[in-house]
Amino acid sequence: MALGSFSKRLEAKKREREYRQMAVWALRQVAIENGSEILDIGCGEGITIELEHDRNYRGTIWGIDVSETGLAKARSLNGDAVAAGTVRLYKAGVAHLPFDDQSFNLVVSVSRTIFWARTERNLQEIYRVMKNGGTAMLCWDDQAEKWETGLVGRGETRSPEKMHTLMKNVGFLNVTLEQKGDWRCLVGGKL
Repeated sequence: MALGSFSKRLEAKKREREYRQMAVWALRQVAIENGSEILDIGCGEGITIELEHDRNYRGTIWGIDVSETGLAKARSLNGDAVAAGTVRLYKAGVAHLPFDDQSFNLVVSVSRTIFWARTERNLQEIYRVMKNGGTAMLCWDDQAEKWETGLVGRGETRSPEKMHTLMKNVGFLNVTLEQKGDWRCLVGGKL
C-alpha cells in the first residue's frame, strides 16, 4: 500500500516536471510585455501562471479553471501575487468566458485543449476576449492528448493541422505551428 502511494507521488512529480518544461517552452513562443492583461485558460495548479508572472509582474494574470481543487493549488503556489491582486483566479470554463470583449493582450492554454468538447466555439470565445493586436497561444503534448482523449473520452481528437484550420476559420491571423518532439504550440493574432 505504501509503495503504491509512493509510486503515485513519483509519477505525479514526473508529470509536473514535464508540464513545467513544456510550459516554459510554450511561453517562449510568445512575447509577454510587462504590464499585459493575460488570460490563462485551464490554469490548473497555477504553474503556467507562476511562469507568466515572472515576465509580467506589472500586469494582471487572470486564471480560470473548472476545478476548485486546481484553483486552490494555484492560489497556494501564487499566494503573494494573488494577495497583491496581480493574479486573479476564477472558477469558469472556456465555453463561456466571464470577461468583456477585448479584455486581454494574451490568452494562453497549456495542455488543456484535450478537455474541449466544442473546440471551434471555444476558439470563438478566446477571439472575443482578445484585444485588437492581441495573441492567443495553445500548447499541448500530442502523445498525451491521444492517450488521454481515448481514456477520458471527453475531448475531440484533433490534429495540429485541424486546430490550425479552426483558428484561421475563427479569424485568427498569422497562425503558426511550432513543434518540439511531441509538443505542439499554435500561436495566432487578432488585428
